[in-house]
Amino acid sequence: MRCVGNEQKTRDVIEDSPIVIHTISPEESVIEAVKMMSYNSVGCLIVSEGDKYVGILTERDITSNMGDGNDVYSIKVKSAMTSKICFVGLDDTLDYALRIMRSKGFRHLPVFPVFEEGAIVYVLSIRNIAFAEVDELTSDIKVLTNHVFSWAQTGRTTSSTKRWAAQSTQARHKTQKRRQDTAAI
Repeated sequence: MRCVGNEQKTRDVIEDSPIVIHTISPEESVIEAVKMMSYNSVGCLIVSEGDKYVGILTERDITSNMGDGNDVYSIKVKSAMTSKICFVGLDDTLDYALRIMRSKGFRHLPVFPVFEEGAIVYVLSIRNIAFAEVDELTSDIKVLTNHVFSWAQTGRTTSSTKRWAAQSTQARHKTQKRRQDTAAI
């Protein structure tokens, strides 16, 4: 099985700009958490008591509680949160993070600078991993396409390679046309 991002590290997807880690008390109501998540456009909050991280509250936790008939206006964060936090370090690979997410059914993982030490520096999402994979695959496709086209220009190709190159060119033109049409909307 191909590893995600060719063993890219968690630190590779974290941008240079400072990241705000949004936290909430376990004693707050879930509706306050919903307001905070909406206002900050985030999919999860880290639940903390003082300097200690005690859980994570995600959109999925909230909808699951609502589906169970719980009232988001009265239920406390501590009753809705996931209390067993899984996490990764800055030097862990995206493949490792993805394996944790898949095995536990999580979409978010807090990132610590050093194994369980210091403050959370980032919350890695499944979206971060997907975008990193798309970037990696796009790069691979460009390299392979350039390689095949260079073969076509030197005449060192088979008929199937020439056919693939022609189809690839047509597909690229269709994609560019779709992007132009979408941008016009």
